Amino acid sequence: MFIDQSKIYPFPKVTPIRLPRVISLAESFLKEEDFSLTAKQSIIRMKDLEQTFRDWFNPLADTSPFPYMYFMNNGITQALETMPVIFKNRDISMLQGDYFWLKTIKAAVEVNTRTMCDISYESCPSAVTGNVIDTTWDSKHHILDCAYVGTTNTKTIIPTNTDYLLLGFSKNIGMPELRLGLLLSKKPILTLEGLQKTFSHVGLNFFNIAAKICKSIPILELASELKEYQSKFCNLYPELLPSDSAILTTTDDVSYRFYKRPNGTIRVPVGESITYCIKNKLI
Repeated sequence: MFIDQSKIYPFPKVTPIRLPRVISLAESFLKEEDFSLTAKQSIIRMKDLEQTFRDWFNPLADTSPFPYMYFMNNGITQALETMPVIFKNRDISMLQGDYFWLKTIKAAVEVNTRTMCDISYESCPSAVTGNVIDTTWDSKHHILDCAYVGTTNTKTIIPTNTDYLLLGFSKNIGMPELRLGLLLSKKPILTLEGLQKTFSHVGLNFFNIAAKICKSIPILELASELKEYQSKFCNLYPELLPSDSAILTTTDDVSYRFYKRPNGTIRVPVGESITYCIKNKLI
């Protein structure tokens, strides 16, 4: 069953596929979570978590060029809000129709094509189409938003001028309520170094749960399962063409015009619909 978001939300919302076995794991891991870590224990735990997450993401997004990792307690949104702090009073260029948050906080300007600029931002898999694309810009600094990594088994290529790599756990493991994100950098971000690595001012409990899920389900296995459900769903709705990301589709059918992106692409989120179909054994 396709859930028509136009009857629910004021604008399209990308929701994940909630796999029953992932939800079951999260519930069991939450019960055994230790909320009494000291600052010293938390700093040690951060190092363990970092390695777990690097190992998990590396088959689909090489994290090795980025030696510094920071934990975002408000997901990739927090990582994006860190960008205008780093690039104070400097515009970030982004393609029209890409993920809107930098534009919303007035940190980015939209352009129609990838042009020469100081700072560029793009998502891959693309928030415009859900496909893995070449995100190379002729820019001094590049921000690569990989929120959809783990929803496809196609590897994301990271341009050499990428200074910041953004990763998350909302779209792939399907737990957006946990608000978990990672900000990876080629250079240390001094404020975050002090807050997180010195004073351990970061909540790690939900990251611990995510890490245990990652150890239980390799990223390629998870992506393949999500893609199988997307394929089954799109067989029911052949007008929806599966994107590389399992939770997105595209179409030329104007009856889906509610889902049109600012650049004209009709990108239809299907995570919510697929979750419904799984729960009700329709696929």
